Amino acid sequence: MQDYIGVTSDGDPFVALSNMTREQAAAVAADHGWKISRTAAARNARDVRRITFKLADKRAALVDIGKHLGMFKELHEHSGKDGAPLVPIINLNARRPSG
Repeated sequence: MQDYIGVTSDGDPFVALSNMTREQAAAVAADHGWKISRTAAARNARDVRRITFKLADKRAALVDIGKHLGMFKELHEHSGKDGAPLVPIINLNARRPSG
């Protein structure tokens, strides 16, 4: 958010759009966009301009890319060599070698 907001010498925050790069503009969520509204809180009060915007969810975008590249497996199957079971089947009826 510090890329989009500045602070005056009085400590009042303001949205600084004039220095915004193309990359910063692309980070604004397309489904939300910008909303600008003006209100006057009370008589003799200064006009208040409210600007709201939402940045895109970086984590969700990275998860989508990871799924596309096959980095995440939804199903895990475990098997031994050439598809054999991990635990060998023990024949309890087999004779033990004497010795």
